[in-house]
Amino acid sequence: MKKFFNLIALIADLFPLTFVEILYLPFSYKYWRLLKELNTENWFKELYEDQKYQGIILHNMKLKTFLLTRSNFEKVKTDNRYREKLIRIIKNNELI
Repeated sequence: MKKFFNLIALIADLFPLTFVEILYLPFSYKYWRLLKELNTENWFKELYEDQKYQGIILHNMKLKTFLLTRSNFEKVKTDNRYREKLIRIIKNNELI
């Protein structure tokens, strides 16, 4: 029985996804692609590499929904005012 639980623990360590996260995998994949694209921008890379903001960027559902709207994403990449607003939102952990 102990071997069984060790196996379950090993699988959980290798695949740390919950059922809800599995349901949102397509949603998450698109978000990861957007983050990868934003990570080419220096301002975002600095923000993302900071541990206190990384959690907000990765887990704030309102932020994810905001960035997954293509028009918002494009504005963040091209418009300084939008970019500054996004940075403020992330730093203050505000809901959009």
